[in-house]
Amino acid sequence: MPESNVFTVLKSFSENEIKSFRKFLNSPYFLKSNKQLRLFEILHRAGEQELGPEFRYKIFRKIYPGKIYKDSTIRNLISDLNRQLNEFMMLENFRNSGLDKQRYLNVERLKKDLPAFSINEGSYPIIDTGTDYKYFLNKHFLESYNFNFSITGRKVTKVKNIETELVYLEDSLKFLHLFYISQISQFYTTVRILQNTYDIQKIPDVILKMFKVLDPGSIKQVLADDDEYYFVVELYESMVNMYRNMEDTKYYYEYKECFYKYAFRVSADECSMHIVNLISYSTGKVSSGIEEFNNELFELIELTVKNKYYQNSNTEHLPHEYFRNYLLHGVRLKNFEWVNDFIHENYMKVHPADRENMKQLGFAYLNFNT
Repeated sequence: MPESNVFTVLKSFSENEIKSFRKFLNSPYFLKSNKQLRLFEILHRAGEQELGPEFRYKIFRKIYPGKIYKDSTIRNLISDLNRQLNEFMMLENFRNSGLDKQRYLNVERLKKDLPAFSINEGSYPIIDTGTDYKYFLNKHFLESYNFNFSITGRKVTKVKNIETELVYLEDSLKFLHLFYISQISQFYTTVRILQNTYDIQKIPDVILKMFKVLDPGSIKQVLADDDEYYFVVELYESMVNMYRNMEDTKYYYEYKECFYKYAFRVSADECSMHIVNLISYSTGKVSSGIEEFNNELFELIELTVKNKYYQNSNTEHLPHEYFRNYLLHGVRLKNFEWVNDFIHENYMKVHPADRENMKQLGFAYLNFNT
């Protein structure tokens, strides 16, 4: 219901997001009625209070003084505020979407027969958040827009011009290939994890056929060794090799080395994905009793916390599951000084809703084992 959803969303907002949403509602472009802003302020101050009949009546009296109470009126106002919250979250996501903005801008420009716009040519800041599948997909679209505009705009009249414009098409296809490789590689690892976890015997034929593209020769055939994005195929090849050869730890170490080498060149989402792969593999080896991976897992945990590899487009907080698992591994190693420091230094990084529980859980484990 919109009533409960409004409280849930507002509770999830940080202080900065609350301030931004207030500005959003105050904007003449978005504000449908001052009553929405008043409702927001009332609900924000209400905290955990439920939107029961009595509270809705109180809200109505504050927003519509002297009017005869109509429950449908206040419910409609709450529903409108809920739509504004969703609009705000969508725009905030878009505002921070990097190349997505340029892609949508160019769609509109091409509709108006205007040349494709490059962020590098305008007043937009250049946002380098590292590579990932979204980066490659957007770069594919942007280069294809450049090519299509040149062709349809009749700018190409000479052979030399055609050869120049074909570079756009070449780059477009290269980025499409990288997008394809990144997605197929991630799907492959997911299927391998499911196979190991649930002992799946039969994989659909289409999936198996698609995975054939992950042959090392196929992955690397498009890019030259000196291509600036060659590191992408190296990284994904090492990831796939680890999951293809789960029993041979050599491939784990090759994957880890490759990730350490290129982590600064990939996005936060990619870093988060790769570190989770390495931690999952190490956790499995620890569970199997392979002693060397106790230290491997500990190293990965420290690296994740230090470099904030837990942060991605879905969260800026340290997930409480990660906090608990990292804590338990420290206890398992009897590294109690580290556990104590870990709790004090990191419980505030957990989402506010789980923060206090994780802190108390941490000290409970520590006190029980010392």
